Amino acid sequence: MEKTLADTKAFLDRKKEEVQEVAELGSEAVFEVLVEEGNNLELLDNKEKIPENQVSGCQSATYISVHVNQGRVSFKGASDALVVKGQLAILLHALTGLPPQDVLSAKPLLESFVRESGIQKSMIRSRTNAFANMFARIERELRAKHLL
Repeated sequence: MEKTLADTKAFLDRKKEEVQEVAELGSEAVFEVLVEEGNNLELLDNKEKIPENQVSGCQSATYISVHVNQGRVSFKGASDALVVKGQLAILLHALTGLPPQDVLSAKPLLESFVRESGIQKSMIRSRTNAFANMFARIERELRAKHLL
């Protein structure tokens, strides 16, 4: 699946509007959206739940595997926390299909989504850095594969 930064922005804008709409109903409504998003996550095989794929800084056990095929990135992920799994699903969906170089260019779009959607307002303090920690894991992996 080929994707552009414009596609990533459009996806994040849709998710931002969805989160903002339900946020008026309270944190529980935001959690429900995240749990639903998590149900769409392409899950990591247990054999890929290794320390190298673990997201550091996450309170829950969260893993991301990074794959590059024909110049496009794809991901699989897992988390034992439903809300984090939903955050992970949004992040990975936003980035899947981009060329590796565009992943870094997408960082401001993701930061804007987190800030403008208000999604972090519904999170406990230990989960407010989830997107940043997950993005850092992806960036490290792409750099380790000499793709950035």
